[in-house]
Amino acid sequence: MQPITPRPARRWLFAALIVLAALCAIGVARPSPALALQTTPLSTFTPTPSPTRTATATRFSLPTFTPGPSPTATLTPGPGNYVVQYGDTLSALARRFNVTVLAIKNANLLPSDTIYAGQVLRIPSPTPPTPTKTKTPLPTGSFTYTVQAGDQLLALARRFGVTASAIKSTNRLTSDTIYPGQVLVIPAPIPAATLIPGSQLYVVQPGDQLLRIARKFGVALSALKAANGLTSDTIQPGQVLLIPAPTLTPTPSRTPTALPANAVLYVVKAGDRLARIAARYGVTMDALKSANRLASEEIYIGQRLVILTPTRHPMEYIVQPGDTLTKLAQRFGVTVEEIKAANGMAGDTILLGLILIIPVP
Repeated sequence: MQPITPRPARRWLFAALIVLAALCAIGVARPSPALALQTTPLSTFTPTPSPTRTATATRFSLPTFTPGPSPTATLTPGPGNYVVQYGDTLSALARRFNVTVLAIKNANLLPSDTIYAGQVLRIPSPTPPTPTKTKTPLPTGSFTYTVQAGDQLLALARRFGVTASAIKSTNRLTSDTIYPGQVLVIPAPIPAATLIPGSQLYVVQPGDQLLRIARKFGVALSALKAANGLTSDTIQPGQVLLIPAPTLTPTPSRTPTALPANAVLYVVKAGDRLARIAARYGVTMDALKSANRLASEEIYIGQRLVILTPTRHPMEYIVQPGDTLTKLAQRFGVTVEEIKAANGMAGDTILLGLILIIPVP
């Protein structure tokens, strides 16, 4: 058997493997710098601690107010200047020097009302007083009255003997409302010296009626309304009325003669009117004037009138609760117009207690 001899190609491959192995061994023994940097053991790295930031609070200091000179610190005490004392205020100083707070602030360039003791302020000239209006002198006999709590216009009129309408007119009031503290001008009542002889003043009482007052004083209702400037029969308690003097027209005395059998003698009373008397007795005005030889309708208290052939017999009736003219007319067998004519009434309103003349057939 012949020995095997290696081929040349295999020899070359074997040699190459040997060289490659050598090169690898050299590379492991001597690493490159880049590889050495990447393979540095962790145990050899010592980290350097970074400095810890310490949080420091920023201090904001508030401005402290130190009493010091105001914009007018250059002022010195003297005429027109004032040194503030403890307890002073701008409003108190304004009242003291008769100026306004705004005037002091403007004169001293003050941004607020704050002042401090020792501060020198310039006091402006006092505000010139507003010229007061010359008060119109009150009429003679008039006076002022300050309304008190609980006062009423009618009560004041009654107290001072004047009319409520006179107080309202003098003070230009549009209603009866008054308030405590209000100053009213009370007009002077009608002096007795200026009254016509025979006239008088009367203060209306609760329950009074204009017709009843006219009868009471023997004057005509129209004359009473005309003397007081009244346009209606409405009156109020406390109202002062001027009672005119009754018109007296005496007639020549005649020799009394015997009355006919069918005649009635009537004595004129206060408040009577010829037309009312005629209506009460159911006769005509012409017949009544002819029987008594009257040239006009004027009659006087105490005058005696002859009424011929009366068809009515008047009687007095006091109005009771619930009465109306219609009910009374039905009760006594007369008409509403006859009752109104006998009493000189313009409307149908009757009040409790009023005395009516009923012309009974």
